[in-house]
Amino acid sequence: MIKSHFKKFATLSLSAALFAGIGITATASATTALAAQSAISVSNANASAGVVNTGITLTHAGGSGTGAVKFALATNADKVCTIKNGVLARSNPGTCTVSVSKAKDKTYAAATSASKTFTFSYTDQSALTITNTGAKGATAVDNNYSPIQDGILTSVGTKVTVSTSGGSGTGKLTFTATTVTGTAASCAVSSKGVLTAASAAVCSVVAHKAAQGVYGPQSSAAQKFIFQPLANVITLVQSKSSITAINNTTTGDANFINAFYAPADHWYQSYMNAGSTATLVFLVKGIDGTILKNAAVTLIDGLSYS
Repeated sequence: MIKSHFKKFATLSLSAALFAGIGITATASATTALAAQSAISVSNANASAGVVNTGITLTHAGGSGTGAVKFALATNADKVCTIKNGVLARSNPGTCTVSVSKAKDKTYAAATSASKTFTFSYTDQSALTITNTGAKGATAVDNNYSPIQDGILTSVGTKVTVSTSGGSGTGKLTFTATTVTGTAASCAVSSKGVLTAASAAVCSVVAHKAAQGVYGPQSSAAQKFIFQPLANVITLVQSKSSITAINNTTTGDANFINAFYAPADHWYQSYMNAGSTATLVFLVKGIDGTILKNAAVTLIDGLSYS
């Protein structure tokens, strides 16, 4: 039985001299350094412009070798920028900063570009307009019979549904109402655009369409609605004169009128002597279109008849 005594040696060192003694020459191995790649960059020509929720396909220029190309977000603190399959997108207005890298291969070391910033914005909606129609404020007077500001006339207690046209996308439509004249809480508008006024007031209404998809938020111009008590909102439909004393002769006053006045002067019916009595009749309608019986009509600016 032969016993081995090599286990006594923890390691076996072979020196260069030992190799030389048996005719073997030992040489050291050398590691070759990888070459630097050519400059690499994000090459999108329109890098400064993008539309929210619309992707931008990223491109690059430069680099060397066969290493894989990868785009990465340099900053994304708000977590709304994404890169998927080389397409950059953002879900709301703002910026995304991107860099591109190319991995090493057998010849070239890895390389990374400088960062490039992309700005995303909404597309504008078409104009949003309040389309309600009706009598305008020029035909209305306040309790002192003075002209009031322009707006769509209606009566206190009436519910007015605000209508709109325009806008883009399917964003939610909402409304706001501000009391221009009247008590502070007079004007109110519901989420569905139903406008009311608890008392006489001028209400300013604005329509809003929310952002959706590529479209940003949009608001209309303000439209005024004038709420007045029905008795104060009357429209002259027609007037006529009822003459009680008529002079049909060809002498006297009639000759004077025929000599100095023309038919274009709008004399009604026939001529009458000085001092005769004429009755003027006014037919008026309220804001709801019905005839107002025995409505008071006041002649303003010192108007008189003779």
